[in-house]
Amino acid sequence: MGRVIGASVTVSYDSDSKLTLQADYPLRIAAKPRARGFDGDGTLDLFARDSSGRLLLYPTDGRGNWRPAQVLGTGWNVFNQLFSPGDFDGDGTVDVIGRDGQGRLFLYQGNGTGGWKNALQIGQGWQEFVSIAAAGDFNGDGSNDLVALDRWNQLHLYPGNGRGGWLQPYAIGWQWINRDAIFSIGHFGERGRLGIASRDIYGDLTINESTRNGWFAGAGEDIGWGFNGFTTIGSAGDFNGDDKIDIYSIDRAGKLTMYYGKGADYLTSAQPWIRWYGQSVVGWGWGGFTAVF
Repeated sequence: MGRVIGASVTVSYDSDSKLTLQADYPLRIAAKPRARGFDGDGTLDLFARDSSGRLLLYPTDGRGNWRPAQVLGTGWNVFNQLFSPGDFDGDGTVDVIGRDGQGRLFLYQGNGTGGWKNALQIGQGWQEFVSIAAAGDFNGDGSNDLVALDRWNQLHLYPGNGRGGWLQPYAIGWQWINRDAIFSIGHFGERGRLGIASRDIYGDLTINESTRNGWFAGAGEDIGWGFNGFTTIGSAGDFNGDDKIDIYSIDRAGKLTMYYGKGADYLTSAQPWIRWYGQSVVGWGWGGFTAVF
């Protein structure tokens, strides 16, 4: 499937003198992240579900401008949680996952051009979790994973197997008390690290990072304040084209605001505790959607 690259070299002097050597360490190719976009153009886009159950795609041009919205399907109001894990089934295209009222998990396979291939059930019993989110390739095995927060404030990693299924899950965090809006924030601070962001009841935004070994590297770090009062908060990649991860929020008036991340620039900044270059309003009328991700 193009997920692992190996190399071999054949050295030949004559027909009786030939030797072929295989590389000892084949390169595993990481699954396509959510930030690469659903329609195959490699730029940020947002999914939104309206009150009638339609799923819409809001693509961008990669430079901070919106392209015309597209209707992707109807009947999506059967799901109480929706998110995009990136490429979950190993075919190189970005997918969508939804949980219905019975706790069943469904994978909608993207076709790479803004449409669908198939829908299939990939789990049940997920009603036990208060929040489910994409994690990216959290354990570094080349497949995208999920994180799920249970009612006892434990965070669990559900590693994907790269074919739309699962490896053995395990707990990766305890005492995630009073946190909501859990979402992947990708390589927010450093290229070698993968972040999971969460918001607490005071409106503080915290990032917990992993070196992609399946565990968090130390305690969480506050990266922003004043994020309470928003109905939706999340991240879908780079909005303004500076190759740094941004996040978005939607307030109760339906205003969509984009917060522009500094990436690794904060490390050499005179104010290293500030992780943002700034913010701007990039849309209105988003309050009518029942899900944005």
